[in-house]
Amino acid sequence: MEGFKYDGGYFDFTGLIYDGWGPYDLGPGIKKLGYFTYLKMTEILEGSNWANIQTIDTEVENVYCYSFIKNDTGIYVAWYDYFDDPGYTPGDTIEFILNDISSEYVIVTNAVPYDTLYSAFYIDTLSVAGGSVQI
Repeated sequence: MEGFKYDGGYFDFTGLIYDGWGPYDLGPGIKKLGYFTYLKMTEILEGSNWANIQTIDTEVENVYCYSFIKNDTGIYVAWYDYFDDPGYTPGDTIEFILNDISSEYVIVTNAVPYDTLYSAFYIDTLSVAGGSVQI
């Protein structure tokens, strides 16, 4: 839950659940979008082999990717860290190529929901061509 010193500082607004204090607060106990993102990520990664996480080089600045193995299936977690991109304009997207994929398609879940509903995650199926897929 939010709240730290209640002085309007950074940590007063960084929780996953609103505490009912401050500007733009939606009310005590209301879950933020980040809450649903974190929940989705933990559900997907639960049961992964945490001893075998690999860093994937996306070859794109400010785009990070990690590979996890769960039930003999690869799961990739990737994000665009636009806070470190001085040229970022709100709404910008960025693409990268994921290589060495052995399946015919991948399922991509956008883990930044566009609504407060848990079911609001955009899921897409992308075809793999020659072991590569553009994300």
